[in-house]
Amino acid sequence: MASLPELPAVSSLSKYVTRVLGQNPSKFTLQGTNSYLVHHPHSTRMILIDTTGPSSSGPLPAGSLSNYLASLRSVLVPSPSSAPNSAASGEASESRQRRRRYISDIILTHWHRDHTEAVNAVIGLLSELRREETERGGEPQTPPVKVWKFPCAAATSDRAWAGEKGRDDALENELGKLSDSAIEPAANGGPLCGPLEPGQRFQLSATESSSSAPEHVDDFVIDLQVVHTPGHTSDSVCLLLHETSTSASSAAARPIGVFTADTVLGHGTAVFASLSAYLTSLSSLVSVLEESESSTEACSPIPLFTGHGDVVHDGVSKIKEYRAHRVERERQVVEALRAANGPQTATELVHQIYGSTIPESLIPAATHGCLLHLAKLLEEGHVDRISKGDEEAAVAVEHEEMQIPPGWHDGWAVKVASL
Repeated sequence: MASLPELPAVSSLSKYVTRVLGQNPSKFTLQGTNSYLVHHPHSTRMILIDTTGPSSSGPLPAGSLSNYLASLRSVLVPSPSSAPNSAASGEASESRQRRRRYISDIILTHWHRDHTEAVNAVIGLLSELRREETERGGEPQTPPVKVWKFPCAAATSDRAWAGEKGRDDALENELGKLSDSAIEPAANGGPLCGPLEPGQRFQLSATESSSSAPEHVDDFVIDLQVVHTPGHTSDSVCLLLHETSTSASSAAARPIGVFTADTVLGHGTAVFASLSAYLTSLSSLVSVLEESESSTEACSPIPLFTGHGDVVHDGVSKIKEYRAHRVERERQVVEALRAANGPQTATELVHQIYGSTIPESLIPAATHGCLLHLAKLLEEGHVDRISKGDEEAAVAVEHEEMQIPPGWHDGWAVKVASL
């Protein structure tokens, strides 16, 4: 982590996006989990993407949670002297620092606790801000918040998602501990955590004006579009940020960013539970972005606002790089199997592929990734798995949310005349 760039607690990344750092750094979460507030420059309404949580097993330290909530509060109730580190400039950004804002929706990109654990604490903060409004006189102007997440995969024979059983119920139970006035059920008294759907959009537009703002400043709306991208988890989503002019009769939505959560990171590579699903999602993202860029004649690359790490400024290139890396790793696995004298375990393959380029402490993580490549090759009929009868043998992992793929201790071999 020493080589990673330092990220401020709060960063204004554009006139639409503010990042709040999760205060939970580790080798799993890099500088910490990134929360994002999406907003229109002339509205007090905001949408929050992800919260924070523990970087491994155990709870998030109380001090870290307190610092995170303080950062979030500083954006919602700013003082003139508390402007965040800013990549944006100008009057719209300055006025946004002075007005009290509210969060209407919280979108959780997937079930992992480092993105969801603090959701109740965040809603508690929002309830506190509503009480402050009441104490100042009159009814609070901010409504209860809505919480959204894509459902985890239903029980299937796909072992990649086995560890997700009951995760949605656990989140629903946690939200159920809140007071009735703190959270708004999705629809007709349904689940407290509203189910996201592919293609669903959340729109933000101007709801107030500024006498000193240029006339054209309100001539656009922005929206977030849900893109289901399973692989890291079954419920992983990315959110495509669009800007649409309202002054043109046939204006097309212009893509201006993608919130990638843990599908693409700001530094290094991402982990995944299903490689085949992950590669499909990466390809789908490239197609969506390239189609958007070509249809709107975008003059600059679309940036990625990642779940961990800094902004990636050329999104399409980074996603293609991710996919190429996985294709190359698969080629190395196949070549190592071909060169081996007999079946190899995943750990033996890792030693052959990496040699001394990674420390011993990272061998288990590399073995985990290698097994996911082998699982894909097995599914495609290109390799055989030779069971040693001790599949259930314990394997130590440092993160409770990392699922152990089958075949850790088994042998693997290329099928004759397959590859």
